Amino acid sequence: MKRKSKRSFFLMISHNAIHDPLVFKIKLIKKYGQKDQNSKPENHPIIASMVQELDDSVGNILNTIQELGISDNTLIIFYSDNGGKDAYAFQKPFRKGKGWLYEGGIRVPLIVCWPGKIKPETTSDAMISSVDFMQTFMEVAGVVSDQGYELDGISMIPAFKQEGLKRGKLFWHYPHYHKGSGMVPASAMRWKNYKLIEWHEQMLKNQKGQIELYDLMKDIGEQVSLVDEKSEIAKAMREELHKWYKEVGAQFPSINENKK
Repeated sequence: MKRKSKRSFFLMISHNAIHDPLVFKIKLIKKYGQKDQNSKPENHPIIASMVQELDDSVGNILNTIQELGISDNTLIIFYSDNGGKDAYAFQKPFRKGKGWLYEGGIRVPLIVCWPGKIKPETTSDAMISSVDFMQTFMEVAGVVSDQGYELDGISMIPAFKQEGLKRGKLFWHYPHYHKGSGMVPASAMRWKNYKLIEWHEQMLKNQKGQIELYDLMKDIGEQVSLVDEKSEIAKAMREELHKWYKEVGAQFPSINENKK
C-alpha cells in the first residue's frame, strides 16, 4: 500500500486465522479462558484468541490506510469465505457450520466501508455472494467487460445505496463429501425468505425426504422443514433448482457399485 498509495491499487489479504490448525498465543488463551461465558458451546477460548489476532491485523491495515491519507478514497471489504467449524464452536443461532449448506456454513460476515459512498451503520438484507465482487469492482473502476460472455455475479453497488438488487435467486452446489464436517452431497437454492436443500444421496437411492424447505425469516436456525406445509413453494423451487443444474452443467455423485 505504501508503494502504491499515489495510484489506484487492489489488495487482497487472505488471513489464516480463523482456520485450522488452531494456533494461539498463551496470553490470549489465558485472557479468554477466564471469561465467565467461556463454558458455553458457542464460545471457545482458542477461537476467541484467533479472532483477536485477526482483529489486530485488520486494525493495522486500517491504520496504515489512514496514515497514508487515502481513507476517503478507498473501498474496504471484510468478508469470510465460509462459516465457522461447529466442531470447535456452535454457530449460534445458525445450524451446523463449515462444509454444510445450512446457514451455519454459508451465511458469512460481510462488512463494507466506503467513505462518502456508504452511510455509516447502514445495513442491508440483500442476498450477496462472493461471485458479486468482480462485477462490483469493475463498476467501481469504471471497467466494462468485453469478454463476450455474461459474468456470474451482479454489482453490489445498489445494496450500498440501500436500493434493491436485481437478484431473485441464489444457488449452491456441493456434490461432494466433506470429511471434516460430515457433510454429504447436496445443493441449495434461496428465493426470497425461503431456502430449499436437496440431498443427493437420498435422491440417487430414490428415497423420500430428500428435500428440506425453510423460511429463514421465521426460522433462522432451520429447525422446522416446511416441505409439506408449503408444498407448492417446495415444488416450484425444486423445479427451478433442477433447471439451474442443466443450465450450468452441474456434476453429480454416482453410486459406487463396488462398495458393499
